Amino acid sequence: MSTTRPTEAARSAAEALTVLAGTEARVSEESGSLVIEVDVTDPLRHAWPLLLAVLNTGDAFGLHSSSAGQVAWLRLTLKGTTDDQRPDPKPPILPKQRRDL
Repeated sequence: MSTTRPTEAARSAAEALTVLAGTEARVSEESGSLVIEVDVTDPLRHAWPLLLAVLNTGDAFGLHSSSAGQVAWLRLTLKGTTDDQRPDPKPPILPKQRRDL
């Protein structure tokens, strides 16, 4: 089975968010979409422009705040659930110093 564009994009976004946050990003499937979530950590707060660049690769994104903390998320629509004409999203290449977080 070949990997679809949303699956590849989700994997790339999850890897980038994991590096930026220093904690594992979570990927789940919900209502015809892949959702990637990551806890907002201090390292992630200091990399806000890079975080926004990764989140912007999704069809939708946001920030959820609760008494337990904040979670950044992005949603990628699975093929066939909407007009899938967007170019293949690619998260930015992270600076080498960020890979050590």
